[in-house]
Amino acid sequence: MSLNFSVVDSSIDWLKLRTLFWFIPLVTLNTIVCGAVSMVLAVLFRSGRPSHCVASLWSWLILKTCMIRVEVEGAENLEPGQTYVLTSNHQSLFDTPILLAYLPVSFRFLYKKSLDRVPFLGWHLFLSGHIGVERKNLTKARESLDYAANKIRGGTSVVVFPEGTRSYDGVMRPFKKGMFRLALKAATSVVPMTIVGSHLVMKRGRVTVYPRTVTLIIDRPVPVEGLGEEDASKLLDTVRAVMSETLESAVARPP
Repeated sequence: MSLNFSVVDSSIDWLKLRTLFWFIPLVTLNTIVCGAVSMVLAVLFRSGRPSHCVASLWSWLILKTCMIRVEVEGAENLEPGQTYVLTSNHQSLFDTPILLAYLPVSFRFLYKKSLDRVPFLGWHLFLSGHIGVERKNLTKARESLDYAANKIRGGTSVVVFPEGTRSYDGVMRPFKKGMFRLALKAATSVVPMTIVGSHLVMKRGRVTVYPRTVTLIIDRPVPVEGLGEEDASKLLDTVRAVMSETLESAVARPP
C-alpha cells in the first residue's frame, strides 16, 4: 500500500515540476508574443477579425503545450452565417482557450468591464471588439447590454458565461438573468454549450496542470420567437435544463 502511495506522490511531483518549468514558461512566452501581435492587429483592423484569429492560435498553442485534448460534439448545430448568443458553463481558466480554439464560429466574449484595467488582457479585450459589461452600476449595465444587443443584431455572435464565475467542482452554479435578457433584446437564438472535465485540468488552489481530454458539447439553438424581455426567467430555465441534462449525461458516460 505504501508503495502505491509513493508512486502517486512521485507522479504528482513530476506533474507539478513539468507545470512550473515547462508549461508556465511556454504559455507565458506564447502569451507575450501572440498578445503583442494581436494588439497591433487590433489597432490596424478595428473589425477585430485578425485579432480573433491570433487569439485562436494562442489558445490552440496553450492547449497543445499543456497536453489538453478537446473533443467537440454537436458542431453541426451551428449554421454558417447565423448569429447566436452562445451560453457556456464555466469550470476553469482553460474554458476561454477551449472556446477560442475549438468553437467553429467567429464570436466575441461578454466580459466584466473591470477587466479593462488589467494590462494586456484588458487592452486586448477592448481593442479586439469584445464587449465589456458594467456590473455594479445598474444604469451602465443596461447601457452595456443595449450596446451588446446592437452588436448582435449587427451580425456578431457572443459567448457568455451565465454563472458569472467559475465552478471549481464541475457542478453548475445558478445562472444570472441578464444574459437571457440580452438574447431577448437582440431577438437571437441561444445556443447551450457544455464543457465537461475542464475543472480537473487545474484544480482549485493548485498550480499543477493535469493533462486530460475535455469535451465541448454544442446543443441545438433555443429559439426566442414569441418571447419578450419579461420571459427572461423562462428562457433561463429552458437553457439551464438543457445544459444540466447534457452535463449529467456526459459525466455518467463510461470512461
